[in-house]
Amino acid sequence: MEIEEYKELVNKLKKEFKDKDIVIAVLQEIGKDRRVGIINKEKQGKDWKNEPATPKQLAMLEKMGLKVPENCTKFEVSKIIKENKKYL
Repeated sequence: MEIEEYKELVNKLKKEFKDKDIVIAVLQEIGKDRRVGIINKEKQGKDWKNEPATPKQLAMLEKMGLKVPENCTKFEVSKIIKENKKYL
């Protein structure tokens, strides 16, 4: 988005909401939505489910006292953590 588009958006929001704090909050939410959209587009091309588990995931398994499967994927570990979190 170009600066002129942002200015136009801010002006529209100022007309809609007289409170400056509401305008700021709306702009922040719009920014978050855009970032989430970008992240989701990037993830669409990736098959993250078959990627190796992250060190953070493996650490969580160990913290939970669970056996770490050999060559486990992000998806597998995520499922194990989710299923066993209720027992913490």
